[in-house]
Amino acid sequence: MKAWQIFAGGFRMQKCVWFFALLLANLPIIGKSQDIIIENPSLEGTPAGGAVPPSWIKSADSPDIQPGFFGVSRPASDSNTYVGLLANYNWAEGIAQKLNGVLKAGRTYQLSLDLAYTTFYYKEICSGGLEIYGGNTESERKERLWFSGFIKDTAWKTMTVTFTPSADYSYLSFWAFYDSTCTENRLSGVLLDHFSAYIREVPQINVTVRNSCKGQNNGTVSVNVKNGKGPFKCKFMPGNYSGEKVSHLHSGTYEVTVTGSNGASVRQAVKVSEYVMTAEASITEPRCAGQDNGQLVLEASGGVEPYEFSMDKGATFQDLSVFNNIGPGSYNAVVRDSLGCIASLEDLVITAPAPLSVISAESRSASCNSMKDGQIILTAAGGTSPYRYGLSEYNTQADSILYGLDAGEYRYYVIDSHDCSVAGWVEVEKKAGNCGVFIPTAFSPNGDGKNDIFRAVIHDDIRDFHMQVYGRWGQLIFDSVSPERGWDGLERGAPVPAGSYLWVVTYTDSHQQAIKQTGSLVVIR
Repeated sequence: MKAWQIFAGGFRMQKCVWFFALLLANLPIIGKSQDIIIENPSLEGTPAGGAVPPSWIKSADSPDIQPGFFGVSRPASDSNTYVGLLANYNWAEGIAQKLNGVLKAGRTYQLSLDLAYTTFYYKEICSGGLEIYGGNTESERKERLWFSGFIKDTAWKTMTVTFTPSADYSYLSFWAFYDSTCTENRLSGVLLDHFSAYIREVPQINVTVRNSCKGQNNGTVSVNVKNGKGPFKCKFMPGNYSGEKVSHLHSGTYEVTVTGSNGASVRQAVKVSEYVMTAEASITEPRCAGQDNGQLVLEASGGVEPYEFSMDKGATFQDLSVFNNIGPGSYNAVVRDSLGCIASLEDLVITAPAPLSVISAESRSASCNSMKDGQIILTAAGGTSPYRYGLSEYNTQADSILYGLDAGEYRYYVIDSHDCSVAGWVEVEKKAGNCGVFIPTAFSPNGDGKNDIFRAVIHDDIRDFHMQVYGRWGQLIFDSVSPERGWDGLERGAPVPAGSYLWVVTYTDSHQQAIKQTGSLVVIR
């Protein structure tokens, strides 16, 4: 459209000035932001069937300038006339306008218009609805930008239309929408009037939220505005804060409204949450009693990194989450994030193992002159089990009995799973006499504590021991495979009579010889 044509068409002087200023700047009408004029927004014209108001284009079929045609008599919502559109299952009426600017892809626009429903329009009307399309000809429905939903209200209702096209369009068209629930012989219809004078570009905003620490008011909301027509005004409610960045916010839900210089605004709900920081501690106790080589590792989540860590209730902080060389005691740890939010761990108790000790160190003598079958039997406590035992720190075993010892004084060692150690001395003696197994010839099981048990006297390193005692009728009275277990003179719980009894003893001696000894004994009562 030429500049003189715009002027001749009755535009106000300031519109001309605006238009020529753009021409002089050698800029297109579409700049960083744009407000696009809607020509003849009140749809003023001469009422007629199958017609459209001046500056508007017929997109399809036969829109009508109302009121006064086909039984429609409702007064206009603005000035004198408006447009009526009909649709059925296979056609729809529409009007369009060639814009004096281009709707740009990815930008958000806003306009307003009045809609109403009429129960009769040439015939009975089922329902009403309006679709808005973007395109590059008057009849092209390239992209549906907005749908009113079904309208049942017969009074004029102002609606605000907001849309974001995905492509560039130079035409905007408005179509009656058919309600598919209507029967074939009924129509859908809509009345439209009183457009806004401009299609205003709406600010697009990106809101960044920094949450508040739990129980504090250090939340922050920042608004980044793109597109739209500046300068912009930002307002936050509740609180009536202004500006593109608001700090010192408690957790809660706020609404930010950004308004451009063209009056177009956008609202967005913003939730400021609380950082719920949590901290955990992993404790490694000192390895041995009396040492300060414990370790404490702190882990944090839910805050904003980087974190700082304290073991003295926040008096001092360090960047590392690991604390080494810690002794037994109770500690109060604090983790602090980059916003100053904290998480506390109180009464972290670090204990040390009980001192490792040997509560008994017994010895068993070597059994005879030529044998090395002495033993050391150790019992340990404290420290951290399991224990290892040996006559050297470097040659240990899991068994607490040390075997195969000759007579002499030995230094023993007990080492726990943390390599803590304790040592001591014990003497192993040797029984005098020749090696062998000796069987008594009599005993007196009378309960006087003297010679009450019949058992073998062993001075040798034997194995596979077996002793049996038989009665005078050849019945088996006693049977044992343990040299330590002897016969108490009872048969089935009753004392045997005084007299002679037979015994048989078998074993393997220290020279790996299988030995069998037999004999008789006398029970004395």
